[in-house]
Amino acid sequence: MAFNLGGTLADLSWLDYTGIPLVSFHCENDPFAAIDSGVIIVPNTGDIVIPNVVGSRTAAHYNTLWGNNNGFNQAGLNDTLTQMANNYNSATDSVHGLVYDGLYVFQTPAPSTTPNAFGEMPYEESSPWDWWDNATYDAMFQALNLAPPGYGAANSLLGAPNMSDSTANLYLDTVHGYLNPRMYTVLGLGGSTTGLTELADKTTQIYPNPANDNINIVSYSQIIKDVEIYNISGQKVMSKSFNANTIKLNTNSLSTGVYIFNIKSNETSVKRKVIIE
Repeated sequence: MAFNLGGTLADLSWLDYTGIPLVSFHCENDPFAAIDSGVIIVPNTGDIVIPNVVGSRTAAHYNTLWGNNNGFNQAGLNDTLTQMANNYNSATDSVHGLVYDGLYVFQTPAPSTTPNAFGEMPYEESSPWDWWDNATYDAMFQALNLAPPGYGAANSLLGAPNMSDSTANLYLDTVHGYLNPRMYTVLGLGGSTTGLTELADKTTQIYPNPANDNINIVSYSQIIKDVEIYNISGQKVMSKSFNANTIKLNTNSLSTGVYIFNIKSNETSVKRKVIIE
């Protein structure tokens, strides 16, 4: 299979009814790489690199029409991210009545209408999953372009005003949560409830262990909905609800000892033994 993060194709010559499954992630109003059909533009210059490209939604349209993504639908995936994607994608093709399973569209906030300190106007985000060291970037920009201090840094934030590793990882959590079950399915590694449970078990991390006041739980394949904690006698001592791939849980109310964490999604349940010191 193939997957695409905000990219476009120069043409559809490699994609036909004998093609492979494709999963794409794309910002709805990407100004540099169109989600439908359009052009490729260099962000910092505005130059058109390729005049006619095929975006993620167009590729998803044909890949779905030709049946290349049938494996996604046949797997019966119905998690929260699938529902979110399909509810939006089902309205994109009223002619053929298709649901583009395999396409996840990010709807980013409208850009500010206020120019930055150098008079440059903000634009819509195109890759909010990116982050960088802005101080290092600005130093390099100054050296390469003889630009005034702060110019490169300020302009690099025009399309990502909330840029940070934590913001980017929220998007990447969604990418992992939507992509991984589909990879697992179409590569013949599973796809049933049992397969998804196995996948969730292999892609769930909990740390540190032993823990003290806080513990982190990460699932790279499922959205965590609930965490139940049982003591060694089988009594439930804590239950919390979530809706995220990455959570931080305060455990300072737990006494020293061994506990069983039951990490639940809509489809799966993963158990981990944790020591609280």
